[in-house]
Amino acid sequence: MKLSRFVWSNLAVTLVLLIAMSVVRYYHALPTALFFAVIGFSILVHLLYNNAVDALNKSPQRFVTAFMASVTIKLLATASFVGVLIYFNKADKAAIALTMVVVYFSYTFLLSRALMKLSK
Repeated sequence: MKLSRFVWSNLAVTLVLLIAMSVVRYYHALPTALFFAVIGFSILVHLLYNNAVDALNKSPQRFVTAFMASVTIKLLATASFVGVLIYFNKADKAAIALTMVVVYFSYTFLLSRALMKLSK
């Protein structure tokens, strides 16, 4: 089975984020749950990508709705994860918030770029 270009891009972004977080963890304490969040967001973005591609094949209006829904779902997932993690780990709240902002923007850029290339 041949993997799509998006899957390879998603894996590359995930590996870069995990390596960067490992380097940061060497100098500053990061909760282990953040590493699982990156893997979870990778899976979530892949599911949202597949949903948007299916919507694009049906109609342009469904694609726009699917794209906007994907941004909203990622934003709500990020906010809820940050809220829960900060509730249980108040000491590292700045590191948690900054890490999740980087994760959110990385995957948003990846998904947006891949979907815009398809929609042309």
